[in-house]
Amino acid sequence: MFKCGISASSLFSFCLLVSVAYGRSDTSNRYFAQLWKGGESTMRESSSNLVPSNSQKLNKIQGGDKKVMKKSLSLILALALVFTMFASVVSAADPVAPAATPTPVTATVYTPETAFEALKAAGIVEGDPVKGADLTGNLTRAQFAKVIAKLWELKELPEGSTVYSDLSGAGWAAGYIGAATKAGLLNGVGGGKFNPSGNVKLEEIAKVIATGFKLPAVAYAGTGKVSTWAKGYVGAVVGAKLVDDSADFTKAAKRSEIFTIGIKGYVAYQASKGPVATPTPTPAAFALSAVASSTNTSVKVTLKDAVTAVDKSQFAIQSFAKVDLAVSAATLSADGKVVTLTTAAQKAYGAYTLTAGGKSKTFVGLPVDTTKATFTGATDTYVSYVVTFNEEVSAATATNVANYKIDNSLTVVKAALDATGKIVTLTTSAQSVGVVYGLTVSGVADLSGNVIDSATVYFGGLAKDTVNQTVYSLTVMDYNKVVVVFGKKADPVSATNVANYVLDNNLTVLKAEIDTVDTTGKTVNLTTSDQSVGIVYKIVISNVKDTLDNNIDTVTNTKYFGGIAKDLGKPVVDSVQVTDNTKVTVTFRKAVEVASATNVANYTLDNSLTVTKAELNAAGTVVSLTTSAQSVGIVYGLTVANVKSALGTTMDSVTNYFGGIAKDVAAPTITVATSTGDTKLTIQYGEKVDLETATTLTNYSFDGDLGYPIGATLDTDGTNMIVTLTTAPQTAGKVYNVTVTGVADLNANATAAVVKSFVGKATSTASVIKYVGASVVDYNTVDLLFDNEVTDAAITNLSVTPNITVSNLIYKAIIQANKKIVRVQFAINNGNANPNLFAQGQVYTAAVAGVTGLDSSTTAVNIRSFGGTSIANALPEIKTAIPVDSTSVKVIFTEPVKNINNNTFTVNGLPTTTSVATTGDVVTEAILYYTPATAQGTINNLELITAFSDAAGYNFAVASVSGAKVIKTFGGTNVVNVAPTIVTTIPVDKYNFKIIFSEAVNGTDAKNATYTITGGTVTLLTYSKSLDDDGKTLNVRLNAAGGALSSGTVYTVNVATGSVIHDLSGLTLDTAATANTKQLGGSSLDNAKPTISGVSVNNKVLTVTFSEDIRNTTFVPSDFTITKADGTVVTGNVAWVDSKTVTITLATALTSQIAKIHANATITDLNGQSAVSDDLQFGVQ
Repeated sequence: MFKCGISASSLFSFCLLVSVAYGRSDTSNRYFAQLWKGGESTMRESSSNLVPSNSQKLNKIQGGDKKVMKKSLSLILALALVFTMFASVVSAADPVAPAATPTPVTATVYTPETAFEALKAAGIVEGDPVKGADLTGNLTRAQFAKVIAKLWELKELPEGSTVYSDLSGAGWAAGYIGAATKAGLLNGVGGGKFNPSGNVKLEEIAKVIATGFKLPAVAYAGTGKVSTWAKGYVGAVVGAKLVDDSADFTKAAKRSEIFTIGIKGYVAYQASKGPVATPTPTPAAFALSAVASSTNTSVKVTLKDAVTAVDKSQFAIQSFAKVDLAVSAATLSADGKVVTLTTAAQKAYGAYTLTAGGKSKTFVGLPVDTTKATFTGATDTYVSYVVTFNEEVSAATATNVANYKIDNSLTVVKAALDATGKIVTLTTSAQSVGVVYGLTVSGVADLSGNVIDSATVYFGGLAKDTVNQTVYSLTVMDYNKVVVVFGKKADPVSATNVANYVLDNNLTVLKAEIDTVDTTGKTVNLTTSDQSVGIVYKIVISNVKDTLDNNIDTVTNTKYFGGIAKDLGKPVVDSVQVTDNTKVTVTFRKAVEVASATNVANYTLDNSLTVTKAELNAAGTVVSLTTSAQSVGIVYGLTVANVKSALGTTMDSVTNYFGGIAKDVAAPTITVATSTGDTKLTIQYGEKVDLETATTLTNYSFDGDLGYPIGATLDTDGTNMIVTLTTAPQTAGKVYNVTVTGVADLNANATAAVVKSFVGKATSTASVIKYVGASVVDYNTVDLLFDNEVTDAAITNLSVTPNITVSNLIYKAIIQANKKIVRVQFAINNGNANPNLFAQGQVYTAAVAGVTGLDSSTTAVNIRSFGGTSIANALPEIKTAIPVDSTSVKVIFTEPVKNINNNTFTVNGLPTTTSVATTGDVVTEAILYYTPATAQGTINNLELITAFSDAAGYNFAVASVSGAKVIKTFGGTNVVNVAPTIVTTIPVDKYNFKIIFSEAVNGTDAKNATYTITGGTVTLLTYSKSLDDDGKTLNVRLNAAGGALSSGTVYTVNVATGSVIHDLSGLTLDTAATANTKQLGGSSLDNAKPTISGVSVNNKVLTVTFSEDIRNTTFVPSDFTITKADGTVVTGNVAWVDSKTVTITLATALTSQIAKIHANATITDLNGQSAVSDDLQFGVQ
């Protein structure tokens, strides 16, 4: 039996609203007041009431009022039902009072279809993901619970649904059912049941109306079919003309009927609310976090903490020239953390100061934006498509479905803009497989009002997904952590319900959370009770659905895994290094607990040095200590004690020693300022710089009408030394000056008005590789700038010709870390290796030729200007020496160098060996190994014996100065270099795993060694190996044809006898079984076969991208099959682009709108698996 509770106070409020809407603000209101005063209902239920127990009772209606009241009551009750089911946004705890001023209702005729769309747009109902409005369908009790929860804005409460025992399969609605039950709005059907899948019937609706309004039972006089229990309810509502008579009241109500009545109730309710006075909140105090111009007439202010209100009067803006900039409006974001100010027109590239909350921040005005947005598109599902714009667009235009037109009868139903303001997800009608659709986008404007040029993109229709959800993999990560990866994006409600994960052997799932790093939504992190080593656990996953409501299959939903023990080992200090006069870093072997690691009391220094701060990095392995000022020449002992592991095990006390170093008081230098385009300038510093000061726009100013930059980015992923500025358009060939003030290094030493010159560049014409500029480094070195990355192979035949008259001029070209820059150093053959060639105040040119793919449309495009300089090309030097352990030291150089060998240095007069493989290797640092070990507390001498050179090989370091040796000192340490061991193994999937060594090892040794992988009676074969850049992680790839790792099986991995692996100091891998043998857990994670993930077409050239790296070294045309729409098969010449991408050049261009391609079995991945041969369909415009 259907039961539902409706708040009496909510109904009373609604009645008042409807009476006002229909012009009965006096008489009808008196009726309602009378009705709510009390009375006695003659109707009784045989089961639980649908209204809370404190609902008011109806009085009898007497005299001439009866006739009027009957008509009014019929209308009101009908609308009340609809309002209760669909239109309320009232809190269950605090209903909204009726509006004081009535608003007349304008009658609008709705069809069931338009009624559905209107209710859906209002967020009141949802369509079926497959059937849309489903006008002939019904409404289940679970769906009804969701509607109720949304109407009353109830927070999901899954625990509230535990009173029902029949919610299996309806877990998605548990939160809604629990919330509505807890609020007293819904009840079960008796016997601890809820009947979530039951449809709402007409007679059940009759009971909701009659019970909610305490209507007296009336014998049903009609001929329709009615259940015995419902006859009194049906008679009451039919007699009151609230529901039309029906031939069968036991049938479910149609959604079309509900939508048509529902929109009337919603419109009446909305119109009745009238204007409501909104109190003006008091602006709150706040603190500024960041300020930036967002358009020429708007400024975005980011606050440190959320506030509830702001006012434009709280903000004052003034230019650096002390001219006020008017603020006309201040708008607060929904989260209370961002304020958008509307301003008068800003001066383009002019500097301003914004003051608010007693603090000030600077920003730079933007020019008027006249550039229109562009977009790209990508298929999403069979009923959705994603459009990505290159800049933020206005919500009003981006969400207007009229701005998106798709041909071939595909309709855009909805357009939703995401939080970035750049990505729009279009909901479409169902696509058809094999049809190429053209999406035309027009009318979308950016934030400055520039309307996009109409453009069309093409995509192939996708099929409806009716395949069951699957478990792709299950991996145990720790003693209480298991990661489940589903085959498709998981429904968050069912995926996070712990009841859907059942384990054996007394292991339980305590928490299930969607992974926040994996943006696909496929990964769920399970927290379990503590596992036991040696126990194989079985997990059965049920009722987890994908986002299209496809339930999990019964094939992949059962998995096995081996338990992992808690790591109760004590923390170990791997190294202690001094990095500055007040900075020391302590590196632990494994992650440690935050509280004990950041407690300064756990770090004790001798010789009157104190620790004032301890900070732990995100990985939990490195503690940065701030100390009082050190003294040069003093050896300090640092004792670390009481630091705990992540699981609470306390370390043994240990003391390490280091030598004090002088305070860094030098501000960062600027090595070069280079224009890399007509609005781009790259500034390279001589050391790492602070992110905030390096990207503060007003720390940079230009002459020549460039003003201030409007953008600044620091290369934080690389050197932290390169800043790229966005400037006003530069004039090609014009010499500019940039003044840099207040940019600090990591020790807070800031620049003081450093001036650098550069030559402006113009925008080049499009080409594969464009030579966009030249920039002087010193008086014989120039950087050549390209718009795309270049390779050593591409510059093999590079020719560089400066416009200077010098005999026997030679040069070396070296690609820099930023692969778009080639550094060219000049010298005189058999003469001056360090000549002064480019004088300050002069403008020079450099002509470039011979670069593979270089735009050579005209001679002029490959001649670029640069200004001269007085900066000499300094000889390379040793910058510093830092101990690694008691038998090795790291040497850091002032610039990239080469010609480093085992004879270059001595330590304490004894020979060393080096980590540099060959003398031709260009490096910025080197590790030197020596014996005997240095003692803790000692000062040791690193001496330069034979000179090394700069990267070009022209200038050499000086081995002695005025007869004095070049010596750098470093402190001894008690950290002992021990033989390398295998620390652990990590399964990646069933064909791949990692071997982690305790330290960096010789790459050739590690890759050439033989590894035995044995599980039971099975020995697996390796296919290929590679060492990561850290030198410690070996990637082992199994031969797919020789077997795979099996979930639940424990394997033994060891280095075979006869294989020798050395660390970089020459120590051989520890041969003890515990050191070179480790266990490896099997994996259920499948290693997907390579597939073609994308195809783009440019005339006759197809660019084909695979889902992973491909092993093939050569190709033949038959490796791919390309089929045109008419069935004709074409082939072409195949060439590499990168490890995942090839191009196929056809004899003739494809002209049909649909084609397909598949890779044949000859294409294999790094495990030897053949590519999936499924056809990939693509459109040709």
